[in-house]
Parts: sequence; structure tokens; C-alpha cells
Amino acid sequence: MFDLEPFPRRSFLKATAASLAATQIGPLIMPRAYSESESQPWYKTAYRRAVIDMHISDWDDKFLSEVDPNQFVSTLKKSKAQSIVLYCHSHVGLFNHPTEIGQQHRGLKGRNLTQVLIDACHEAGIAVVLYTSLIHDDWAFDHHPDWAMKTADGTPWGKGGRYRLVCPNSPGYREYVRSWTQEICEKFDFEGMRFDMTFWVGVCYCDSCQKRFTEEVGGEIPRTVDWFEEKWVALQRKREEWLADFASIPSGTVRKLKPEASVEHQSSTYPLNWTFGVAAPLIEQNDFLQGDFYGDALQGSFVRKLLEELTPNKPFAYETSFSVSLHDHTGKKSKDLLKAKAASSIADQAAFVFIDAIDPIGTVNPNAHERMGEVFEDLMGYYSNLGGERVRDVAIYYSLESKFDFRGNGSSVANPNRDDSHTEAAMQAARWLISNHIPFGVVSKKSLVDLSGIKVLVLPNINMMDEEEAELIRDWVRQGGSLYASGCTSLVTKTGRRHPDFMLSDVFGVSIDEPVWEDKEHYLSPTTVGRELLSEWTQKYPAYVKGD
Repeated sequence: MFDLEPFPRRSFLKATAASLAATQIGPLIMPRAYSESESQPWYKTAYRRAVIDMHISDWDDKFLSEVDPNQFVSTLKKSKAQSIVLYCHSHVGLFNHPTEIGQQHRGLKGRNLTQVLIDACHEAGIAVVLYTSLIHDDWAFDHHPDWAMKTADGTPWGKGGRYRLVCPNSPGYREYVRSWTQEICEKFDFEGMRFDMTFWVGVCYCDSCQKRFTEEVGGEIPRTVDWFEEKWVALQRKREEWLADFASIPSGTVRKLKPEASVEHQSSTYPLNWTFGVAAPLIEQNDFLQGDFYGDALQGSFVRKLLEELTPNKPFAYETSFSVSLHDHTGKKSKDLLKAKAASSIADQAAFVFIDAIDPIGTVNPNAHERMGEVFEDLMGYYSNLGGERVRDVAIYYSLESKFDFRGNGSSVANPNRDDSHTEAAMQAARWLISNHIPFGVVSKKSLVDLSGIKVLVLPNINMMDEEEAELIRDWVRQGGSLYASGCTSLVTKTGRRHPDFMLSDVFGVSIDEPVWEDKEHYLSPTTVGRELLSEWTQKYPAYVKGD
């Protein structure tokens, strides 16, 4: 789930990277592949999970015409997955069951595919998490153009792209989401519900957003990025708040009507830049976090530790495609690569989720599930030992309000700077720690009250910090903790107010005369104390550094 035009969500992920009911699955109810009780929800024991993508439109009568529940579930069972993310709705906005709220996929000809597949999966002992798509909804966009997200010049977001976008602040769309969530809860029995694509793609200037901004902040929505301008920063805080407020509609509906079911929203956006508007307020709308990522081992290690820190309940889930990319559904990753990713998830106490995709006609390729079955079988002996707490000497501090770069000040919202000096610095710190075999974790503001066991706290370009964070860090240093800080850490508040000096200058032991945000060229020679670390350089032959 990282394919936005013109702003690809996967840029980070890649860089760092009816008639179907005619036959029964079997005469007996199979034992559950997962364990569930009143005190133990399904996700607590389901470490092997699957997704079968079904973003299939209905312009061709053959699409979804050959879905066979026997073939679907018998293929899924080969993977040894304990749960399945089952599509009842997708980015195209069509439902896979009869609906009085929206539009059913015409290729299904009135068949209740959602119910048939739920029954088949349950008979096989597989937990069902129903999939729906938020904000990315072609049908809603086409039938309700007044719901569309708008750019600064009034153009609808997503127009002409693969998927069209509707605004989470639109009253009509909010009621539409509440209504179809209620309908799904009343129609079906399931273990969980996943709401995908809960994020902004940029700043929206539709009438609903402008009205809400005027009422809650005042004036017009800013059109220039400026992280020192309190109105611009107020807009960003509101975008984070509004997104969580919107997410509370479907989450709250499920929790009211299906209190035993889990709720999750797409979580791979937490380490993405400010334009997505994903921050701490969204977390409480999830029972656990899961995110799909497509990058290298460094990215995987960092984001798993981040999700571990942020998730309301464990285990969190790490997700990636079985195929080489989500655009190539027949190109397979090697068994060794898949096993490495699944084993890395075990090392970080995460559930592993593989993504397959249904063929447009409705069949499932057995090759993917056979290979994943081999991968999970090889690792089966480890799952019973998962649990416990991470042992770490170092923690990287991650600030969900700092995912930008001050060098973007002055850029137009029509073409904004999306650089993120905080996440980049955090990833570089992770790279260094991994290369030196130093056990580390990732912490956020909620963990500052108890940093026991951590010897060093890394503050990587924390672009914005509040007084509470600064005081908690200061207290920890007084108790013997050591800091590494970079960039402008603790210079700017979360409202955009710039202090004359670092809030943590007393514990840093340094003050700032004049901050410089642009890259500068430097030559550094070691002091007596630093000679051991810079042994390759001298005052005559200093090290070259380009940075801020």
C-alpha cells in the first residue's frame, strides 16, 4: 500500500525501499490455526498472516468471474497462514457483497462473495480480518465530486490517476464511511477489520477543510510552508488531529457493534514525511499496528522497532509483498529472501504478513502460498518462544512532529519540500548502531517517563520538542544517562516558536549563536580527546564534511 501519484508512498519504503456457495470446503469445522478467548484476541497468537489483494474494478465482465472458495482457501492453507486479510471493499470503491449503501462489484452478479469466503476461511480455522479502503475510493469520488480532496488551485486530488481521493473532512463522506462500516458489522462475523489508506496525500483546500480551519484556527489555510510560522504549524497539528478524528468514525463503529473484533489502520505511514499527516493522535484508533514496507534490511530493522514502540498492543505486524514488487504479481521473491524477512520479524517479536494478489478473474496463484508454507514451516519451532521485552543499551528517539526539514521553509504548498531530516538522521543512527553490533531500540515521547536500562539516548535532528520532553530528558541525564544530539534538537517548539538557545543547552554543554539551516562545507580536525575516533585525520589533513 504505497502507490500514490504523484507522491509515491513507497518512495520511503523502497529507498531505505451465491453461486460460489455451491460447494463446501469440508464436512467438519477445522481446529483454529490461531487461539482466541475472552482474554486472548486472535492477533496475540497469529504470527503467520496473509493478505490477498483484490483491487479489481468491474469494467470487464470476466473480472472476479472465477472466484472459487475451495480454490481460494485450499491455496491459502498451503501457506500455513493463521489469518487472512479478506477484501470486502477496495480502492476502486466497490463492495464484494450486496450493499444498500454503495455499489457492489458488477462482476459478482449479486453473489455475496464476502460471506462465502468468510465461511470458507472459518471452516478452515483461519481468522478473518475484513479489508476496506478509506480516502482512496474511486466510486465515491465519481459519484460525489463534492467530496473530493482539492489542491491549492482547486483541482481534485487524484484526478487522472489510478485511484481518486475523497476528503476525510467532508460531512457526506464521513457519514458514508460510518454507514458502510455499520452495514458490514451487522452483516458479517469476523475477527478484525482493517481500514487502509488512512492518511492525507497533501494539504487539502476543499470547502470542508477551509471551513473547519476557519472555525478552529482562523483565517485562510496557508499556502506556503514555514515551520517557524505558528499558523502553518497549527495547520499541521490540525491535519494530524482531523485525520485521527475521521479514523474514530469507523473505529468507533466497529468497537460499538463488534467489541470483540480488532481494529487496525494502515501504519506504514508513521515514518513518512509531514505531508501524510500521520502522528500520535491516530495511534489510539488501532488495537495494534501493522505496516507494509518494501525496503532493505536497515529499513526493516528500524521500522519494526518503531512500530514496536508505538503499538497499543503486541504483537505488531510487519508486512511485505511475496512478489518482487506490488506492480509485478507473478515475479517471486526467492525463498531465502522471504525467509530472511520472516526471521527478522521473529527477531523483533513481530507477526509476519505476506501480500499476494488475486488474479483479475478471481483465481489465486498456488506458487506463492506453497513457497510461503515452506518458509513458515522452516521457522515453526520459533513461534512458541516469542514474547518478552527488548534488551537494548541505546535508544533512538523518534518524534512524530519532526518529520520535515527546515530547509523547506518558503516552498509553495503546490510543490512542497518533502525532505525529512529527522527520519534520515534516525536511520543513519540505526545504520551505525547495527554495523557496530550495538543493541538498540526506538522510543517516543510516551517512553520518556521510564528509560531504565538505556545507557545512551540518541536525539537525531529533533526538529520540534516541547517543554515536557525537554524536562524528562533533562531528568534522565541527571540520573546518569548520556545523550547524543544532532541538528537543531530542542531549538524549536511544537508550535513553531524558535528559542534563542537550545532548551537542552544546559545538558548539551553548548549554546547556539546563530542557527544555519543550509548545507555548509567544513573541515574537521580531531582534538586530543577525539583523536581516537578520527585517527585517519590530522590538523594538516582534516576530514571534509558537508552538512548543516
